[in-house]
Amino acid sequence: MDSRDKKFEDIYSSEIDALTQDESVYNFHADQVKSAKYLKAQHRQELINFFKQAELRQHIEKAQTLIYSELSNVISKEDFNKVKSEIDQSLEHSVQFLDALEQNGDANKDIFLQEVFGLSNDTMLQVYALAMQLTGKGRYEETLSLFVFLTALAPFISSFWIGEGLVLQTLGRNKEAFAALNCAKLLNPSDPLAYQFTLDSYLNASEKDLAKQELEQLKLVIDQLPEQEKSEWLEKLKNYSTL
Repeated sequence: MDSRDKKFEDIYSSEIDALTQDESVYNFHADQVKSAKYLKAQHRQELINFFKQAELRQHIEKAQTLIYSELSNVISKEDFNKVKSEIDQSLEHSVQFLDALEQNGDANKDIFLQEVFGLSNDTMLQVYALAMQLTGKGRYEETLSLFVFLTALAPFISSFWIGEGLVLQTLGRNKEAFAALNCAKLLNPSDPLAYQFTLDSYLNASEKDLAKQELEQLKLVIDQLPEQEKSEWLEKLKNYSTL
């Protein structure tokens, strides 16, 4: 492993630490079967598996190619040129950023790859829009690369994990889909949407017992919602009355 790869390994570890530091999230999900300690260890392992997957760099490179070739069909020329400019300079930016980080000795700061590569929130949202469009066209393998790009660079955005999980499910990669959707839930434990997607994912994989457990979690989350929103979600729950 060269020094640059080692620096990225350190960034991955920093991301995982930042994403698992809020103990209240695990306490929220803990029950008699799975303790908060168990849930945290499971979450860490899911993140480790994601960042250490052999295809991670390939997905990121493929995503960059898709951005260059496809994004201009989705957004205006002006917006595309802004995104292209950021992608063009991202490698140079990462080298300068990591060198500065090493010199300044700020190794304990929470750092995510989006910052390392110098990509703006607007660029990430444009890539997300491209991923959604290609999903609608059934181009799931390509879409997966875009969602891996998004979750690797900005793993604190739950909608990126949801998108990745749903695409993995469509591709029949259920175990990875469950892990991605779990990451989405743990980022925003009071949002019922990630629970619903996870529930649907279990049902599509014929995992009825897991679906029942997820439905109970969903009900607990819904119970904490404001009355109007709670009423709307209780109506949606009628779709799962046969569980």
